[in-house]
Amino acid sequence: MFFESSLESTTTPGNFLGNLHGLLRLSIDYCKIKYIPAHAFANMKVLKSLTLSTHNVDWSVMNLELHPDSFRGLSELKEMHLADNNIWSLPGEVFCPLQKLRVLNLTGNRLSDLTQLMLSDWGNGPTEPGRACNTGLEVLDLSGNDLTLLPDNGLTAMRSLNALHLQRNLLKEIADRAFVGLGTLEILDLSDNKLTALTPELFVSSRKIRQVYLQNNSLSVLAPGVFEGLDRLETLDLSRNQLTSTWVKRDTFAGQVRLVVLNLGHNQLSKVDQHVFKGLYSLQILNLEHNAIELLADGAFSDLKNLHALFLSHNRLRQIEPYHFSELYVLNQLILESNQIAYIHERAFENLTHLHDLSLNDNRLEEIPSGMKSLKFLQSLDLGKNQIAEINNSSFEGLEELMGLRLVDNQISEISRDTFFALSTIHVLNLASNRIRHIDQSAFSSNPTLRAIRLDNNELEDVSGVFTSLSSLVYLNISDNNIGWFDYSHYPQSLEWLDIHKNNITELGN
Repeated sequence: MFFESSLESTTTPGNFLGNLHGLLRLSIDYCKIKYIPAHAFANMKVLKSLTLSTHNVDWSVMNLELHPDSFRGLSELKEMHLADNNIWSLPGEVFCPLQKLRVLNLTGNRLSDLTQLMLSDWGNGPTEPGRACNTGLEVLDLSGNDLTLLPDNGLTAMRSLNALHLQRNLLKEIADRAFVGLGTLEILDLSDNKLTALTPELFVSSRKIRQVYLQNNSLSVLAPGVFEGLDRLETLDLSRNQLTSTWVKRDTFAGQVRLVVLNLGHNQLSKVDQHVFKGLYSLQILNLEHNAIELLADGAFSDLKNLHALFLSHNRLRQIEPYHFSELYVLNQLILESNQIAYIHERAFENLTHLHDLSLNDNRLEEIPSGMKSLKFLQSLDLGKNQIAEINNSSFEGLEELMGLRLVDNQISEISRDTFFALSTIHVLNLASNRIRHIDQSAFSSNPTLRAIRLDNNELEDVSGVFTSLSSLVYLNISDNNIGWFDYSHYPQSLEWLDIHKNNITELGN
Protein backbone atom coordinates (compact mmCIF):
# COMPACT_ATOMS: atom_id res chain seq x y z
CA MET A 1 0.00 0.00 0.00
CA PHE A 2 1.28 3.46 -0.93
CA PHE A 3 1.01 6.16 1.74
CA GLU A 4 2.35 9.64 1.16
CA SER A 5 3.79 11.48 4.16
CA SER A 6 4.11 15.16 4.94
CA LEU A 7 6.33 17.39 7.08
CA GLU A 8 3.60 19.96 7.59
CA SER A 9 2.39 20.67 11.13
CA THR A 10 -1.28 19.91 11.74
CA THR A 11 -1.68 23.21 13.56
CA THR A 12 0.90 25.71 12.39
CA PRO A 13 2.37 25.55 8.87
CA GLY A 14 6.14 25.21 8.92
CA ASN A 15 6.13 24.11 12.56
CA PHE A 16 6.90 20.39 12.16
CA LEU A 17 7.55 18.76 15.59
CA GLY A 18 7.04 22.19 17.07
CA ASN A 19 7.50 21.27 20.73
CA LEU A 20 10.95 19.69 20.35
CA HIS A 21 13.00 22.87 20.57
CA GLY A 22 15.99 21.17 22.21
CA LEU A 23 16.31 18.31 19.70
CA LEU A 24 19.93 17.60 18.70
CA ARG A 25 19.52 14.72 16.23
CA LEU A 26 16.59 13.88 13.96
CA SER A 27 16.27 10.89 11.64
CA ILE A 28 13.29 10.35 9.31
CA ASP A 29 13.51 7.07 7.42
CA TYR A 30 11.24 5.40 4.82
CA CYS A 31 8.52 8.06 5.04
CA LYS A 32 7.30 8.71 1.49
CA ILE A 33 7.71 12.49 1.38
CA LYS A 34 7.37 14.45 -1.86
CA TYR A 35 8.06 17.96 -0.65
CA ILE A 36 9.90 19.78 2.14
CA PRO A 37 8.16 23.15 2.66
CA ALA A 38 9.80 26.43 3.66
CA HIS A 39 10.99 26.67 7.27
CA ALA A 40 9.99 23.03 7.90
CA PHE A 41 12.54 22.72 10.70
CA ALA A 42 12.73 26.39 11.72
CA ASN A 43 11.85 25.71 15.35
CA MET A 44 14.80 23.29 15.79
CA LYS A 45 17.35 25.98 16.58
CA VAL A 46 19.96 23.67 18.13
CA LEU A 47 19.64 20.66 15.82
CA LYS A 48 23.10 19.25 15.01
CA SER A 49 22.28 16.32 12.72
CA LEU A 50 19.43 15.76 10.26
CA THR A 51 18.85 12.52 8.33
CA LEU A 52 16.00 12.25 5.86
CA SER A 53 15.85 9.15 3.65
CA THR A 54 12.53 8.56 1.93
CA HIS A 55 13.79 5.68 -0.26
CA ASN A 56 11.54 7.15 -2.93
CA VAL A 57 13.42 5.12 -5.52
CA ASP A 58 11.11 2.26 -4.50
CA TRP A 59 8.40 4.26 -6.26
CA SER A 60 10.17 5.74 -9.26
CA VAL A 61 7.35 8.20 -9.98
CA MET A 62 7.93 9.91 -6.63
CA ASN A 63 10.83 12.31 -6.21
CA LEU A 64 11.65 14.64 -3.35
CA GLU A 65 11.44 18.38 -4.05
CA LEU A 66 12.86 21.13 -1.85
CA HIS A 67 11.73 24.69 -1.25
CA PRO A 68 14.58 27.27 -1.40
CA ASP A 69 13.95 27.91 2.31
CA SER A 70 13.43 24.27 3.38
CA PHE A 71 16.33 24.38 5.83
CA ARG A 72 16.26 28.00 6.91
CA GLY A 73 16.60 28.31 10.68
CA LEU A 74 18.98 25.34 11.13
CA SER A 75 21.84 27.61 12.09
CA GLU A 76 23.61 24.98 14.25
CA LEU A 77 23.33 22.03 11.85
CA LYS A 78 26.64 20.23 11.27
CA GLU A 79 25.54 17.05 9.47
CA MET A 80 22.89 16.60 6.79
CA HIS A 81 22.10 13.22 5.22
CA LEU A 82 19.67 13.29 2.30
CA ALA A 83 20.46 9.88 0.81
CA ASP A 84 18.10 7.81 -1.36
CA ASN A 85 15.45 10.45 -1.93
CA ASN A 86 15.22 10.47 -5.73
CA ILE A 87 16.18 14.17 -5.81
CA TRP A 88 16.55 15.37 -9.41
CA SER A 89 17.37 19.02 -8.83
CA LEU A 90 18.16 21.50 -6.07
CA PRO A 91 16.83 25.05 -5.76
CA GLY A 92 19.49 27.73 -5.67
CA GLU A 93 21.02 28.48 -2.28
CA VAL A 94 18.96 25.80 -0.52
CA PHE A 95 21.94 24.90 1.69
CA CYS A 96 23.19 28.46 2.17
CA PRO A 97 21.53 29.03 5.57
CA LEU A 98 23.51 26.07 6.97
CA GLN A 99 26.62 28.05 7.79
CA LYS A 100 28.01 25.46 10.23
CA LEU A 101 27.45 22.47 7.95
CA ARG A 102 30.45 20.13 7.86
CA VAL A 103 29.01 16.89 6.37
CA LEU A 104 26.64 16.81 3.38
CA ASN A 105 25.44 13.43 2.13
CA LEU A 106 23.39 13.37 -1.08
CA THR A 107 24.17 9.82 -2.16
CA GLY A 108 21.67 7.74 -4.11
CA ASN A 109 19.79 10.58 -5.85
CA ARG A 110 19.50 11.69 -9.48
CA LEU A 111 21.59 14.86 -9.48
CA SER A 112 23.34 15.57 -12.78
CA ASP A 113 24.58 19.15 -12.38
CA LEU A 114 27.30 19.94 -9.84
CA THR A 115 26.80 23.71 -10.18
CA GLN A 116 23.42 23.48 -8.39
CA LEU A 117 25.30 22.95 -5.13
CA MET A 118 26.98 26.38 -5.42
CA LEU A 119 30.40 25.10 -4.38
CA SER A 120 32.40 27.47 -6.57
CA ASP A 121 33.39 31.05 -5.92
CA TRP A 122 34.36 31.71 -9.54
CA GLY A 123 30.91 32.71 -10.77
CA ASN A 124 29.99 32.72 -14.44
CA GLY A 125 32.57 35.21 -15.65
CA PRO A 126 34.93 38.03 -14.67
CA THR A 127 32.08 40.45 -14.01
CA GLU A 128 29.91 38.00 -12.09
CA PRO A 129 31.56 36.80 -8.87
CA GLY A 130 30.44 33.45 -7.56
CA ARG A 131 28.36 33.14 -4.46
CA ALA A 132 29.50 29.97 -2.80
CA CYS A 133 27.69 28.38 0.12
CA ASN A 134 28.91 26.01 2.83
CA THR A 135 32.58 26.84 2.40
CA GLY A 136 33.31 25.02 5.66
CA LEU A 137 32.23 21.61 4.34
CA GLU A 138 34.63 18.81 5.30
CA VAL A 139 32.84 15.79 3.78
CA LEU A 140 30.80 15.85 0.56
CA ASP A 141 29.18 12.60 -0.61
CA LEU A 142 27.61 12.69 -4.07
CA SER A 143 28.00 8.99 -4.77
CA GLY A 144 25.28 7.14 -6.65
CA ASN A 145 24.01 10.12 -8.68
CA ASP A 146 23.96 10.93 -12.41
CA LEU A 147 26.92 13.31 -12.71
CA THR A 148 28.61 13.05 -16.12
CA LEU A 149 31.12 15.90 -15.86
CA LEU A 150 33.28 17.60 -13.26
CA PRO A 151 33.76 21.11 -14.71
CA ASP A 152 36.68 23.47 -14.28
CA ASN A 153 36.65 25.34 -10.95
CA GLY A 154 33.41 23.70 -9.83
CA LEU A 155 34.60 23.17 -6.25
CA THR A 156 36.88 26.14 -5.69
CA ALA A 157 35.13 27.34 -2.51
CA MET A 158 35.63 24.01 -0.71
CA ARG A 159 38.85 25.06 1.02
CA SER A 160 38.17 22.87 4.07
CA LEU A 161 37.03 19.76 2.20
CA ASN A 162 38.66 16.58 3.50
CA ALA A 163 36.72 13.82 1.72
CA LEU A 164 34.99 13.88 -1.69
CA HIS A 165 32.92 10.84 -2.67
CA LEU A 166 31.89 10.68 -6.34
CA GLN A 167 31.72 6.91 -6.86
CA ARG A 168 28.87 5.27 -8.78
CA ASN A 169 28.10 8.21 -11.05
CA LEU A 170 28.25 8.48 -14.84
CA LEU A 171 31.44 10.54 -15.01
CA LYS A 172 33.05 10.41 -18.43
CA GLU A 173 35.20 13.51 -18.10
CA ILE A 174 37.06 15.43 -15.43
CA ALA A 175 38.25 18.88 -16.48
CA ASP A 176 41.89 19.88 -15.98
CA ARG A 177 41.02 22.32 -13.17
CA ALA A 178 38.17 20.34 -11.61
CA PHE A 179 39.88 20.14 -8.20
CA VAL A 180 41.26 23.68 -8.01
CA GLY A 181 40.85 25.02 -4.49
CA LEU A 182 40.80 21.62 -2.76
CA GLY A 183 44.04 22.18 -0.90
CA THR A 184 42.95 20.17 2.17
CA LEU A 185 41.49 17.16 0.31
CA GLU A 186 42.71 13.81 1.68
CA ILE A 187 40.20 11.25 0.34
CA LEU A 188 38.98 11.15 -3.27
CA ASP A 189 36.71 8.36 -4.53
CA LEU A 190 36.02 8.27 -8.29
CA SER A 191 35.39 4.53 -8.53
CA ASP A 192 32.59 2.97 -10.55
CA ASN A 193 32.36 5.64 -13.24
CA LYS A 194 33.08 5.77 -16.97
CA LEU A 195 36.44 7.54 -17.03
CA THR A 196 38.78 6.65 -19.90
CA ALA A 197 41.72 8.96 -19.11
CA LEU A 198 43.14 11.31 -16.47
CA THR A 199 44.56 14.69 -17.40
CA PRO A 200 48.22 15.40 -16.52
CA GLU A 201 47.58 18.23 -14.05
CA LEU A 202 44.47 16.84 -12.39
CA PHE A 203 45.94 16.74 -8.87
CA VAL A 204 48.16 19.84 -9.03
CA SER A 205 45.99 21.73 -6.52
CA SER A 206 45.44 18.81 -4.15
CA ARG A 207 48.85 17.78 -2.86
CA LYS A 208 47.58 16.52 0.52
CA ILE A 209 45.59 13.62 -0.90
CA ARG A 210 46.17 10.36 1.00
CA GLN A 211 43.65 8.03 -0.67
CA VAL A 212 42.59 7.86 -4.34
CA TYR A 213 40.06 5.29 -5.58
CA LEU A 214 39.71 4.89 -9.36
CA GLN A 215 38.69 1.24 -9.61
CA ASN A 216 36.04 -0.01 -12.02
CA ASN A 217 36.35 2.67 -14.67
CA SER A 218 37.52 2.35 -18.28
CA LEU A 219 40.95 3.89 -17.85
CA SER A 220 43.30 2.91 -20.64
CA VAL A 221 45.58 5.96 -20.45
CA LEU A 222 47.54 7.43 -17.55
CA ALA A 223 49.14 10.71 -18.55
CA PRO A 224 52.83 10.85 -17.59
CA GLY A 225 53.25 12.44 -14.18
CA VAL A 226 49.54 12.40 -13.32
CA PHE A 227 50.35 11.31 -9.73
CA GLU A 228 53.53 13.36 -9.51
CA GLY A 229 53.70 15.54 -6.43
CA LEU A 230 51.23 13.46 -4.41
CA ASP A 231 53.95 12.68 -1.90
CA ARG A 232 51.41 12.00 0.88
CA LEU A 233 49.52 9.36 -1.08
CA GLU A 234 49.02 6.16 0.95
CA THR A 235 46.34 4.24 -0.98
CA LEU A 236 45.87 4.07 -4.75
CA ASP A 237 43.32 1.74 -6.34
CA LEU A 238 43.45 1.43 -10.14
CA SER A 239 41.92 -2.03 -10.35
CA ARG A 240 39.29 -3.12 -12.88
CA ASN A 241 40.37 -0.80 -15.67
CA GLN A 242 42.02 -1.36 -19.05
CA LEU A 243 45.59 -0.36 -18.25
CA THR A 244 48.44 -2.01 -20.14
CA SER A 245 52.18 -2.09 -19.49
CA THR A 246 52.51 0.71 -22.03
CA TRP A 247 51.05 3.14 -19.48
CA VAL A 248 52.08 1.53 -16.19
CA LYS A 249 55.82 2.06 -16.40
CA ARG A 250 58.93 3.79 -15.03
CA ASP A 251 57.46 7.20 -14.11
CA THR A 252 53.87 6.23 -13.29
CA PHE A 253 54.41 6.05 -9.51
CA ALA A 254 57.55 8.16 -9.23
CA GLY A 255 57.83 9.97 -5.92
CA GLN A 256 55.18 7.92 -4.09
CA VAL A 257 57.46 7.34 -1.12
CA ARG A 258 54.54 7.01 1.36
CA LEU A 259 52.37 4.69 -0.75
CA VAL A 260 51.24 1.73 1.39
CA VAL A 261 48.53 0.07 -0.75
CA LEU A 262 48.61 -0.20 -4.56
CA ASN A 263 45.93 -2.17 -6.42
CA LEU A 264 46.44 -2.83 -10.15
CA GLY A 265 44.34 -5.98 -10.27
CA HIS A 266 41.98 -6.76 -13.16
CA ASN A 267 43.84 -4.82 -15.83
CA GLN A 268 45.80 -5.84 -18.94
CA LEU A 269 49.40 -5.69 -17.72
CA SER A 270 51.70 -8.11 -19.55
CA LYS A 271 54.92 -7.58 -17.61
CA VAL A 272 56.49 -5.97 -14.56
CA ASP A 273 59.77 -4.32 -15.50
CA GLN A 274 62.58 -3.39 -13.12
CA HIS A 275 61.63 0.28 -12.90
CA VAL A 276 57.85 0.40 -12.45
CA PHE A 277 57.92 0.09 -8.61
CA LYS A 278 61.20 1.90 -8.00
CA GLY A 279 61.19 4.11 -4.93
CA LEU A 280 58.05 2.65 -3.34
CA TYR A 281 59.89 1.97 -0.10
CA SER A 282 56.76 2.13 2.11
CA LEU A 283 54.56 -0.17 0.01
CA GLN A 284 53.01 -2.98 2.08
CA ILE A 285 50.26 -4.38 -0.16
CA LEU A 286 50.62 -4.86 -3.93
CA ASN A 287 47.79 -6.41 -5.93
CA LEU A 288 48.54 -7.52 -9.50
CA GLU A 289 45.94 -10.29 -9.79
CA HIS A 290 43.84 -10.91 -12.92
CA ASN A 291 46.24 -9.43 -15.46
CA ALA A 292 48.18 -11.09 -18.29
CA ILE A 293 51.63 -10.92 -16.69
CA GLU A 294 54.15 -13.29 -18.27
CA LEU A 295 57.37 -11.58 -17.24
CA LEU A 296 58.71 -10.47 -13.87
CA ALA A 297 61.96 -8.67 -14.57
CA ASP A 298 65.08 -9.13 -12.46
CA GLY A 299 64.78 -6.57 -9.65
CA ALA A 300 61.12 -5.79 -10.34
CA PHE A 301 60.38 -5.81 -6.58
CA SER A 302 63.86 -4.92 -5.31
CA ASP A 303 62.83 -1.62 -3.66
CA LEU A 304 59.81 -3.11 -1.88
CA LYS A 305 61.65 -3.89 1.35
CA ASN A 306 58.47 -3.37 3.44
CA LEU A 307 56.08 -5.39 1.27
CA HIS A 308 53.82 -7.64 3.36
CA ALA A 309 51.38 -9.00 0.77
CA LEU A 310 51.85 -9.71 -2.96
CA PHE A 311 48.93 -10.93 -5.07
CA LEU A 312 49.86 -12.36 -8.49
CA SER A 313 47.02 -14.82 -9.04
CA HIS A 314 45.31 -15.27 -12.42
CA ASN A 315 48.26 -14.30 -14.59
CA ARG A 316 50.45 -16.19 -17.07
CA LEU A 317 53.60 -16.90 -15.08
CA ARG A 318 55.34 -20.14 -16.07
CA GLN A 319 58.25 -20.34 -13.66
CA ILE A 320 59.59 -18.78 -10.47
CA GLU A 321 63.26 -17.87 -10.37
CA PRO A 322 65.47 -16.87 -7.38
CA TYR A 323 65.58 -13.22 -8.43
CA HIS A 324 61.80 -12.77 -8.47
CA PHE A 325 61.26 -12.42 -4.70
CA SER A 326 64.81 -12.29 -3.36
CA GLU A 327 64.46 -8.78 -1.86
CA LEU A 328 61.11 -9.29 -0.15
CA TYR A 329 62.48 -9.98 3.31
CA VAL A 330 59.31 -9.20 5.31
CA LEU A 331 56.76 -10.67 2.88
CA ASN A 332 53.95 -12.33 4.82
CA GLN A 333 51.54 -13.40 2.08
CA LEU A 334 52.31 -14.57 -1.47
CA ILE A 335 49.43 -15.57 -3.74
CA LEU A 336 50.43 -17.21 -7.06
CA GLU A 337 47.34 -19.27 -7.81
CA SER A 338 45.85 -19.72 -11.28
CA ASN A 339 49.01 -19.22 -13.30
CA GLN A 340 50.87 -21.71 -15.50
CA ILE A 341 53.74 -22.39 -13.10
CA ALA A 342 55.46 -25.70 -13.81
CA TYR A 343 58.89 -24.92 -12.36
CA ILE A 344 60.05 -23.30 -9.13
CA HIS A 345 63.78 -22.94 -8.56
CA GLU A 346 65.01 -24.53 -5.34
CA ARG A 347 66.25 -21.10 -4.13
CA ALA A 348 63.15 -19.17 -5.21
CA PHE A 349 61.86 -18.73 -1.63
CA GLU A 350 65.09 -18.76 0.38
CA ASN A 351 64.84 -15.10 1.49
CA LEU A 352 61.13 -15.22 2.33
CA THR A 353 61.86 -16.07 5.95
CA HIS A 354 58.73 -14.32 7.28
CA LEU A 355 56.24 -15.84 4.83
CA HIS A 356 53.05 -17.10 6.54
CA ASP A 357 50.71 -17.81 3.61
CA LEU A 358 51.66 -19.26 0.22
CA SER A 359 49.16 -20.24 -2.47
CA LEU A 360 50.18 -22.13 -5.61
CA ASN A 361 46.70 -23.46 -6.27
CA ASP A 362 45.72 -24.12 -9.88
CA ASN A 363 49.11 -24.37 -11.56
CA ARG A 364 51.08 -27.12 -13.33
CA LEU A 365 53.37 -28.43 -10.61
CA GLU A 366 54.18 -32.13 -10.78
CA GLU A 367 55.95 -32.33 -7.42
CA ILE A 368 56.24 -30.52 -4.11
CA PRO A 369 58.75 -27.67 -4.75
CA SER A 370 62.03 -28.39 -2.94
CA GLY A 371 62.42 -24.69 -2.18
CA MET A 372 59.73 -24.97 0.51
CA LYS A 373 62.30 -26.11 3.05
CA SER A 374 63.38 -22.54 3.80
CA LEU A 375 59.86 -21.43 4.78
CA LYS A 376 60.16 -22.30 8.45
CA PHE A 377 57.46 -19.82 9.55
CA LEU A 378 54.89 -20.81 6.90
CA GLN A 379 51.44 -21.39 8.40
CA SER A 380 49.26 -21.98 5.34
CA LEU A 381 50.24 -23.77 2.11
CA ASP A 382 47.87 -24.29 -0.83
CA LEU A 383 49.05 -26.71 -3.54
CA GLY A 384 45.60 -27.68 -4.73
CA LYS A 385 44.65 -28.27 -8.35
CA ASN A 386 48.10 -29.17 -9.65
CA GLN A 387 49.51 -32.43 -11.08
CA ILE A 388 51.29 -33.72 -7.99
CA ALA A 389 51.32 -37.52 -7.93
CA GLU A 390 53.59 -38.35 -5.00
CA ILE A 391 54.30 -37.06 -1.51
CA ASN A 392 56.62 -38.59 1.09
CA ASN A 393 58.20 -37.87 4.46
CA SER A 394 60.73 -35.45 2.96
CA SER A 395 58.20 -33.41 0.99
CA PHE A 396 57.47 -30.96 3.79
CA GLU A 397 60.77 -30.77 5.64
CA GLY A 398 61.43 -27.41 7.23
CA LEU A 399 57.75 -26.41 7.53
CA GLU A 400 57.90 -26.45 11.31
CA GLU A 401 54.92 -24.15 11.94
CA LEU A 402 52.54 -25.16 9.15
CA MET A 403 48.93 -25.29 10.36
CA GLY A 404 47.00 -25.70 7.10
CA LEU A 405 47.89 -27.81 4.03
CA ARG A 406 45.68 -28.04 0.97
CA LEU A 407 46.44 -30.70 -1.68
CA VAL A 408 42.94 -31.03 -3.13
CA ASP A 409 42.48 -32.04 -6.77
CA ASN A 410 45.90 -33.57 -7.51
CA GLN A 411 46.88 -37.10 -8.58
CA ILE A 412 48.10 -38.53 -5.28
CA SER A 413 47.44 -42.27 -4.99
CA GLU A 414 49.00 -43.29 -1.67
CA ILE A 415 49.73 -41.88 1.79
CA SER A 416 52.54 -43.88 3.31
CA ARG A 417 53.92 -44.07 6.84
CA ASP A 418 54.93 -40.74 8.38
CA THR A 419 54.29 -38.80 5.14
CA PHE A 420 53.59 -35.72 7.25
CA PHE A 421 56.29 -36.42 9.84
CA ALA A 422 57.68 -32.86 9.59
CA LEU A 423 54.30 -31.23 10.21
CA SER A 424 54.10 -31.43 13.98
CA THR A 425 51.80 -28.39 14.22
CA ILE A 426 49.34 -29.21 11.41
CA HIS A 427 45.66 -28.53 12.21
CA VAL A 428 43.90 -28.79 8.84
CA LEU A 429 44.71 -31.24 6.03
CA ASN A 430 42.78 -31.31 2.76
CA LEU A 431 43.44 -34.30 0.45
CA ALA A 432 40.06 -34.33 -1.27
CA SER A 433 39.60 -35.17 -4.97
CA ASN A 434 42.78 -37.16 -5.52
CA ARG A 435 43.25 -40.85 -6.47
CA ILE A 436 44.11 -42.15 -3.03
CA ARG A 437 43.59 -45.92 -2.72
CA HIS A 438 45.63 -46.66 0.36
CA ILE A 439 46.58 -44.91 3.61
CA ASP A 440 49.01 -46.56 6.04
CA GLN A 441 47.61 -46.90 9.55
CA SER A 442 50.55 -44.87 10.86
CA ALA A 443 50.29 -42.14 8.20
CA PHE A 444 49.16 -39.53 10.74
CA SER A 445 50.91 -40.87 13.86
CA SER A 446 53.22 -37.85 13.94
CA ASN A 447 50.38 -35.33 13.71
CA PRO A 448 48.51 -35.32 17.05
CA THR A 449 47.39 -31.71 16.51
CA LEU A 450 45.21 -32.54 13.48
CA ARG A 451 41.69 -31.17 13.93
CA ALA A 452 40.22 -31.46 10.43
CA ILE A 453 40.85 -33.91 7.57
CA ARG A 454 39.23 -34.09 4.15
CA LEU A 455 39.63 -37.27 2.12
CA ASP A 456 36.36 -37.11 0.19
CA ASN A 457 36.19 -38.01 -3.49
CA ASN A 458 39.05 -40.52 -3.51
CA GLU A 459 39.26 -44.30 -4.09
CA LEU A 460 39.60 -45.54 -0.52
CA GLU A 461 38.21 -48.97 0.40
CA ASP A 462 39.46 -49.35 3.98
CA VAL A 463 40.48 -46.69 6.54
CA SER A 464 40.25 -48.76 9.69
CA GLY A 465 42.79 -47.69 12.31
CA VAL A 466 44.02 -44.69 10.30
CA PHE A 467 42.49 -42.02 12.58
CA THR A 468 42.46 -43.84 15.93
CA SER A 469 45.42 -41.95 17.43
CA LEU A 470 44.14 -38.46 16.49
CA SER A 471 42.71 -37.40 19.84
CA SER A 472 42.16 -33.78 18.70
CA LEU A 473 40.29 -34.61 15.49
CA VAL A 474 36.98 -32.73 15.27
CA TYR A 475 36.11 -32.83 11.55
CA LEU A 476 36.45 -35.82 9.18
CA ASN A 477 35.08 -36.15 5.66
CA ILE A 478 35.60 -39.54 3.96
CA SER A 479 32.53 -39.34 1.74
CA ASP A 480 32.44 -40.35 -1.92
CA ASN A 481 34.90 -43.27 -1.65
CA ASN A 482 34.56 -47.06 -1.88
CA ILE A 483 34.58 -47.83 1.84
CA GLY A 484 32.66 -51.04 2.58
CA TRP A 485 33.09 -51.42 6.33
CA PHE A 486 32.69 -48.87 9.11
CA ASP A 487 33.34 -49.35 12.80
CA TYR A 488 32.92 -46.49 15.29
CA SER A 489 35.65 -47.90 17.53
CA HIS A 490 38.24 -46.92 14.91
CA TYR A 491 37.43 -43.21 15.20
CA PRO A 492 38.37 -40.83 18.03
CA GLN A 493 35.68 -39.74 20.47
CA SER A 494 36.66 -36.11 19.87
CA LEU A 495 34.87 -36.12 16.48
CA GLU A 496 32.03 -33.63 16.20
CA TRP A 497 31.47 -33.72 12.42
CA LEU A 498 31.66 -36.93 10.36
CA ASP A 499 30.67 -37.40 6.71
CA ILE A 500 30.61 -40.95 5.31
CA HIS A 501 27.91 -40.60 2.65
CA LYS A 502 28.30 -42.02 -0.86
CA ASN A 503 30.30 -45.13 0.07
CA ASN A 504 29.53 -48.88 -0.03
CA ILE A 505 28.89 -49.27 3.71
CA THR A 506 26.39 -52.00 4.55
CA GLU A 507 26.86 -52.12 8.32
CA LEU A 508 27.87 -49.76 11.15
CA GLY A 509 29.95 -51.58 13.75
CA ASN A 510 30.04 -50.73 17.46
